[in-house]
Amino acid sequence: ALAGGSADGVVVATGRHGARGAAIALLRDLVGRGVPAVVLLDRSPDPAIPAIRVDVEGGAYAATRHLIGLGHRRIGHLALDRPGPIEEDESSQGDRYRGYRRALGEVGVEPDPAWLVRGADTLAGGASMVAELLARPGRPPSAILVYNDLTAIGALHGLRAAGLAVP
Repeated sequence: ALAGGSADGVVVATGRHGARGAAIALLRDLVGRGVPAVVLLDRSPDPAIPAIRVDVEGGAYAATRHLIGLGHRRIGHLALDRPGPIEEDESSQGDRYRGYRRALGEVGVEPDPAWLVRGADTLAGGASMVAELLARPGRPPSAILVYNDLTAIGALHGLRAAGLAVP
């Protein structure tokens, strides 16, 4: 329908189009036919398609620095369960983790691998990740950086279920 002229342009607003090869092929085809397109919230899949992104790494850095400023040094991170090392993830997921690590590194804190829990970005996933984080050996983190709002709400439910109060 878009190629037939029913729209003057296309705005793709998702942080997950990079994993959808067929959608990317269609988007490239539209651009090749002269339909203007822009990608929001993700990297561009093609140099011919402009992208507008949020500075996710900078946001995670600022949030972690805020927690550090409140006196926290053991800061956990709840992230999406994706294949491969999070440090190498080229999505906003990896950007967020790099901002978190950079902020901790500036104050001489090497994040404990036990502070990173990966799971589903759902209410249940957030609660489950908190339960896993609290069950790990050693002192639990005193603060948590969470991947997104939905997961954070689930994490709050999980913290409440564990008898922990969150300011």
